[in-house]
Amino acid sequence: MAGLSAFIQKLERLAAADVKAQVLSRARDVVHDECVRGFVEQRDPYGVSWAPRKDKGGAWPILRKTGAGLDSLTARVAGDRVIMRIRGYFQFHQSGTSRMVARMVFPDPARGLGTWSGPVNDAARDAVRDLVERS
Repeated sequence: MAGLSAFIQKLERLAAADVKAQVLSRARDVVHDECVRGFVEQRDPYGVSWAPRKDKGGAWPILRKTGAGLDSLTARVAGDRVIMRIRGYFQFHQSGTSRMVARMVFPDPARGLGTWSGPVNDAARDAVRDLVERS
């Protein structure tokens, strides 16, 4: 029981804001990495491969000819959430247009995190574990 009491005391010393900040910071880094992985693997957050280019002549990976899309990815913490953005015309790839097929970069909130779920959960768990071990 002494071990449990010590653990409870450690948890009580942790401020809720510290836990939230640490979890969000780790989650921000993980979702950015997951976006990059989607570009590298040319797939959406649910594991579905992006549609091929109409122009078969290019040898570069889909959405990576100039690197502008990948370079424009940003992730930041705002309040109690992580906000991901992609600048320029790349934002239209998320849902597609009447002339462009969708190539999702971010998960659809209605469908959940998809393949991002495991890494985000691991990051949150590790953040809390590190805080408990340090206190």
